[in-house]
Amino acid sequence: MPDGVNPTLLRNLAALRGVDPDLVERITWPCGSEHVSWGEDGEADYLIHTTWHALSMTQTEIDACVRGLDLSAPILVFGMGLGEVCETLARFGKQVLAWERDPWLLRQVLSRRDWGDEIRSGRVRFLLTTDVLEFAGQELQIVEHPLLGHVYRHERELLRSAPGEHVTLLGAGGLFVDDVADALRAEGHRVLIWDTDNWAKEELARSAEVSGAQRAVTINYVHGLAETCAELGLSLRVWEIDPSTDDLPPLQGGPDGPAAQGARIGTWRLANVDAFEAAGFTDVVHLPLAANPERRHPAQLSDEEAAKLDADVIFVGSSMVEQGLSFRRRLIAAHVLARGGDPTTAFEEAENAIESVLSIQRDDFSVYRVPELLAEALPTLGPSVTNEAVLNALAGARPDALLGEMAAADKRITYVANLGQVGIHVWGDEGWKHAADYGAVWRGRAGHGKQLTEIYSQPAIHLDIGRLYQTDIITMRVFDVLACGGFCLAEWSPQLGDLFEIGVELDCYRTLEEMLEKTGHWLEQGPEARAEVGRRGRERILRDHTIAHRVKALLS
Repeated sequence: MPDGVNPTLLRNLAALRGVDPDLVERITWPCGSEHVSWGEDGEADYLIHTTWHALSMTQTEIDACVRGLDLSAPILVFGMGLGEVCETLARFGKQVLAWERDPWLLRQVLSRRDWGDEIRSGRVRFLLTTDVLEFAGQELQIVEHPLLGHVYRHERELLRSAPGEHVTLLGAGGLFVDDVADALRAEGHRVLIWDTDNWAKEELARSAEVSGAQRAVTINYVHGLAETCAELGLSLRVWEIDPSTDDLPPLQGGPDGPAAQGARIGTWRLANVDAFEAAGFTDVVHLPLAANPERRHPAQLSDEEAAKLDADVIFVGSSMVEQGLSFRRRLIAAHVLARGGDPTTAFEEAENAIESVLSIQRDDFSVYRVPELLAEALPTLGPSVTNEAVLNALAGARPDALLGEMAAADKRITYVANLGQVGIHVWGDEGWKHAADYGAVWRGRAGHGKQLTEIYSQPAIHLDIGRLYQTDIITMRVFDVLACGGFCLAEWSPQLGDLFEIGVELDCYRTLEEMLEKTGHWLEQGPEARAEVGRRGRERILRDHTIAHRVKALLS
């Protein structure tokens, strides 16, 4: 349902202009919309992490939201979604405060129904993003959207806080953002979500001004964010936790400029310290991943519940197969454009080159060779490429990084398939069906919350397989398994022995052959021996490697 020049939206904006012209301007600023999908039946879905959820409310959900409300007192609708609850309350003629974090969703609400009478009479007041701060600490009847109420839980915490205290802006994102928010609140911060992906730059600036925030914290770095924070007078703290397929552009002003002076970068990958410093950042530290023991802890399961998860060897994670196929298409398209001439010939060249590189890399996953092999096989996609069409086909990514992800998918499938002989159970996407042909048991996707904690609490060998091109990191999987008291067979990295006592708090392997050998060894040792190692690993997590530890280091 594109809003375009929707006549209902225009009428509502005209009504709003008479009572809140500032809000009208904010609604018309550009904003993200790809997280909302409309079906042919007119129903909408909302993207959370990588999963689509029903955004449209059923009548049963609407009735549950309004049941028991005191209709003689003001009501705050917290997360409008598509406005179904607001429409129901408006029919009763009651006073409604309607708040939404997402500018795109507010546009949809104003596009679906004529709110003119309610707006002009003041019976409905629409609120957006930082407007929620106005009601912090007030006693209000609050109606939460059944889906967005959880997504917006940090703004809900703001409503419970005392007004006037300093606010820290926290970049929107996934589960890790939730963990960092909890750690920030434990340190005394009021947390306001700052959606750098979906808000206009003007809305980002306004939220910084209205909140009085002096600091922004984000998970991963967005190009231009340091410059934006410098312009707004914000100090920036970034914890990088995910791989990137593109290069960092130089900071405006260089190492001595305000962008560099106001930013601190913590990266989970030691090699990336040099990359950030080369871009002009001056305060860069190695900040490994960590666990949230409030989320990850030994689960107490009934015998029946534990039996459903019973396995001797477990791996949880993405197969990366679908991502690899997408990257393959981008690489081939880029080569066809760069080479010119007959597209069929260029297509075949790219296919053959990709297969050649992957085949050679497949012979030895312990040494990452993709960049050098790709440079030989497809010199058309070297670092000197300037053709705009080619760069667009690559979507800003480095060709070797795209092929590296494909090789990483190869590695994961190969390792898991080799453990099919001992009946490894794997949770993740449908790409794991390829490993099921070799005896692996694919269990479907695992929920990131309670279910993942329950899986990691099992007395199995919990296998860790990192990305092929970043064997110098310790994955989140390692920290989460240990936080749950599970036994982890981790892939070796240079930092592993610095953070953990190998053989005492976990074990590790370097090659496929050693992984198979260590798996057999710990199967023979039995669940009691593995549980003792897992217990010591959890003690180490609680002592040194929680997200609270990392947040303190980032803010220091």
